[in-house]
Amino acid sequence: MRAALLFNEPDLIADLEPGMTDEYIHNHINAVEHSLGKIGCEVLRIDINNDIQEMVANIHKSRADVIFNLCESIFGRPEFEMNIVTLLELLKVPYTGAPPLALGLCLNKYNYRFFLKDMGIKCPRAVEIRNPSHFDSVSQLKYPVIVKPLSEDGSTGISEQNIFESPREAKNKLGALLQLYSDGLIAEEYIAGREFNCFLINTKEGTKIFPISEIEFRYPDNRKYNIISYDAKWNIESVEYKSTVHICPADITKAQTGKIFKACSVIFNTIIKKGYARVDFRMDAKNNLYVIDVNPNPDISPDAGAIKQIRAEGWTYTNFVEAMIEDAIEYMKKPVFLFGTEHRKKTPKRGKDYRFAASAAC
Repeated sequence: MRAALLFNEPDLIADLEPGMTDEYIHNHINAVEHSLGKIGCEVLRIDINNDIQEMVANIHKSRADVIFNLCESIFGRPEFEMNIVTLLELLKVPYTGAPPLALGLCLNKYNYRFFLKDMGIKCPRAVEIRNPSHFDSVSQLKYPVIVKPLSEDGSTGISEQNIFESPREAKNKLGALLQLYSDGLIAEEYIAGREFNCFLINTKEGTKIFPISEIEFRYPDNRKYNIISYDAKWNIESVEYKSTVHICPADITKAQTGKIFKACSVIFNTIIKKGYARVDFRMDAKNNLYVIDVNPNPDISPDAGAIKQIRAEGWTYTNFVEAMIEDAIEYMKKPVFLFGTEHRKKTPKRGKDYRFAASAAC
């Protein structure tokens, strides 16, 4: 089998913050490539490099059986990630990870809450801020509140400086934040308590949920607010990174585990449906659970929390990669993708495998 790794080089301004290196950014690419080789795949890399026409040409030239999708943004814009996946679907190329609608919906941290509310799943109360006329809406919330970019992922723009204890403090600083993140902000009530996350994948047998992980905050200065900031996630030299520890499996009751598993299963099978995703929770002092993030295609670097969870189940990284390849190929067996197969041609060297003629897109 021939597999192509599809990825984008990181935006140097947005992604390469202090403490990050090129090697660290590419850890997940190297790890996936190694695992694909272990399962017998011929592997090649396709760097999108912000050139979509060249990307399409390279996909056709590669004659890949499957694309392992590691694209996170185009032109430095994470909202274009879903467009790449949409293009792969239009090309009818098997690809790993979440489908376009899931990526688009979950990137907006406000909109997916309406779906969760319909499912009976709690989220912290929140308001959307698109322009200065929305600043007064933050007074509706119970303080403290945390303000995040509306349409960013990977904890971009999240720091302790964005937690406000009064409407006046929030309104005084929202203008500067809105200038920085012009696509909008979300202000949500800060939930004090324990933080958990759960990693799920789609398989032929159905949704597979891995052991729950708890994030323990071990700040030496006993900070008032515990959050997974950008530094805590990516800046390996920071106090925040060193003070947030993943404990897997989490020390919680069977009842609490059941509630998290049930919520994750409903979310995955309603919104995600394909590939892999992580759901983040906060649990308050009364054991109420709140979803604080739904993240399709989360970080799968070898030291990421998601991979720690699959290892706690006894899986290897290669097991995960192989499962995602199987999921990608199975997904393309849907009738909508089989329609129009008369436009494909058989490649003699590939036996019963079918490919698009490269000339169809070039």
